[in-house]
Amino acid sequence: MKTIGFFGDSFCAGREPESWCVLLADRLNAQITHWGEPGRSIWSIFFKFNQLNKANRLPDICVLCYTEPYRLYHTSLILSANTEPVEGVDPKIYEALEQYWICLLYTSDAADE
Repeated sequence: MKTIGFFGDSFCAGREPESWCVLLADRLNAQITHWGEPGRSIWSIFFKFNQLNKANRLPDICVLCYTEPYRLYHTSLILSANTEPVEGVDPKIYEALEQYWICLLYTSDAADE
């Protein structure tokens, strides 16, 4: 049997029988070896993919899903536009995140003029 791996965010993390990942794997007659992880950024997706590639452990079929372009890479936090602060995390991180998005918006608007 072929193997299939989903590398991405929550869009490819659903393990319910009706999830598109399960339906696709069934259609391809493939066993799922990797699932997406909620809140992952494109960087963490590629880090995981590259680790498996270097170890020669990639599945036969690889599906890369990146549905949230506004996520920033962080090893342990989910940092997206409009992220709700997590209790116990320094609030300055979220203030910096908000300022980052404001700065990008401002510089993008200025570039359009």
